[in-house]
Amino acid sequence: MLIIVSTISSCTIYGLTNDEDKLATDEKTRISQFTNNSVLNKDNIYLISGSELKAELAKYPKSIVYTFKSGCSSIFCKPLYSYEEYASKNGYKLFMILVGFTDLSLSSGQNLKEPLFVIDAKAYNTKYRSKYMKLFKNELKCSSKFEQVKEYPGNLYFFKSDSLIEIYNELPE
Repeated sequence: MLIIVSTISSCTIYGLTNDEDKLATDEKTRISQFTNNSVLNKDNIYLISGSELKAELAKYPKSIVYTFKSGCSSIFCKPLYSYEEYASKNGYKLFMILVGFTDLSLSSGQNLKEPLFVIDAKAYNTKYRSKYMKLFKNELKCSSKFEQVKEYPGNLYFFKSDSLIEIYNELPE
């Protein structure tokens, strides 16, 4: 019984929360709170809520919001530079939004032109990833915070100013 208890107590579970408490000290120093008048540094990672993001989207004629988990291995997850290239080629402002801090170095270690953002769990008064992700995405879609998604719509949100136009699983041709 003692072996089982010591094994369980030494396990670290990732992904239930935003995992900010599991960041290394040097990673924590790169985290900043986003404000609508922030001068963005591509080496920082900005905490952002859906309402803050919508206000920022209003500043651009066309934007893409890409929500993702660092280290995603799905067929729909591409290297981050491919989203930057697509946005640049097609005249979009790109916002890359991490859903949490798990495996942060896999994303922050890439040579990106744009800064990374992460959903600000505190803005939603919860530490649980599934809950704050739902609330964040509902804000992007201007849906009720209680709306339940029956089918996964995708993680690429295309906007005209701050109005959602379309949601895709992968970049359109």
